[in-house]
Amino acid sequence: MRLLTRFSMQNPIVIAILAVLVTVGGILSGRQLQEELMPDISLPIVSVVTSYPGAAPDQVASDVTEPLEKALKGLPGVQTVLSTSTANVSGIEVQLDMDANVQDVEQKIQAAVNKVQLPDGAGQPNVQDFSFDSSPVLYLTVSADQESARQLRDVVNNTIVPALTGVSGVASVSTAGAAPDQVVMTFDSEKLKKYNLTLDQVLQDLQADDTAMPLGAAVIDGKEQPVQLTSSVSSLADLRKLRIPVPANPSAGLNELSKGMQQLGSAVGQVSAGLGQVGQGLGVVQAETELLSSLQSVEGQLFGAEMALNQELQKPADARDSQKIAQLQGQISGLQKTQAQLSAQLQALQKQAHAGQGNTAAASPGTAATPAPTSSGEQSSVQKTVALGTLAKIELKQPDNGSINRTNGRPSVFLGVSKSEDANTVAMAKAVSAELAQLAP
Repeated sequence: MRLLTRFSMQNPIVIAILAVLVTVGGILSGRQLQEELMPDISLPIVSVVTSYPGAAPDQVASDVTEPLEKALKGLPGVQTVLSTSTANVSGIEVQLDMDANVQDVEQKIQAAVNKVQLPDGAGQPNVQDFSFDSSPVLYLTVSADQESARQLRDVVNNTIVPALTGVSGVASVSTAGAAPDQVVMTFDSEKLKKYNLTLDQVLQDLQADDTAMPLGAAVIDGKEQPVQLTSSVSSLADLRKLRIPVPANPSAGLNELSKGMQQLGSAVGQVSAGLGQVGQGLGVVQAETELLSSLQSVEGQLFGAEMALNQELQKPADARDSQKIAQLQGQISGLQKTQAQLSAQLQALQKQAHAGQGNTAAASPGTAATPAPTSSGEQSSVQKTVALGTLAKIELKQPDNGSINRTNGRPSVFLGVSKSEDANTVAMAKAVSAELAQLAP
């Protein structure tokens, strides 16, 4: 102690410099201290929340909760697994050992739940650790005097939330009572049956319309830019006008082909009768026989092509082979032209044979009908479509799982603002207040 006192008395300048350094360091450190509402405490708890819309509690427990529990129980660092299954939601609380590294165990839990096979309707499990920093530090209420609840939700979702999310220090903005409206489509089963459609086919077509298709590249202002074909729906009117491909009716095509085959059989019978009655020469008989054989072969090929085309058009829109459809349509068109030529040649031979038979020939030309090309091939070459609004009633409705909030008797929306890990709570709150002041009318 004497040495320190003696040193201070003998070196006053050094002591003054040290005092200045300590003072400046304290001031700088004080200015960099974060102002928090709660101390930074991380509890050894990890939650796993999974949504399963439309499922009852017992179904949620058996299909979602139990498979996740089995995957979590054997992980190192896990002490207890608690679960709660309610309608539409599965909640699992994983309690860890006190000396466990929360971040490492959380990563292992995330990897484990990703490997679990969940039902198609279940959402992706949300894994979160518990800390005071994850709770909102600022709560707000937005209410309206004249706007409806729907207009208020649109303002919050489209204007206020994006503006607050961009404020420095804001990690996320949660809302209560601002769930957007849902598009509800009620399909008419009779209309679906009328257009040979099923609900699955319509849903697959809607999913296919919601994808972007690359078309290549284009040079714009000297730069090569990718070009994509997209289907954009921005309103209910656009959705109602969306065109749904109508598959061909296979029974109608088969009926037409059946009629054609019947007509062909009738023609064969009439030609045979005519040959017996008229007694044509062997040359005419041979020519007619060859024509009939060729015509039957063409009819068989046409029948097979029609069947293949109908089967291809019955497939979902995203599974159809457009190249195969084009080939089949071209094949059908060529076969129909060949059929028409053979039918014309057969009619000419029949007229030639009947011309020399007097009364017998006079009675037969009107009855010897030859099969005409079926119209189903021509109809299938042009893809028919129907508007989605014709098949279903489309309207906007408030979501079933949304909440209705009111403040002083007026529609309102609750906002919760969470800060980022390294942000200053007070500075962030002031920045949010400034941003709201700019948004105020």
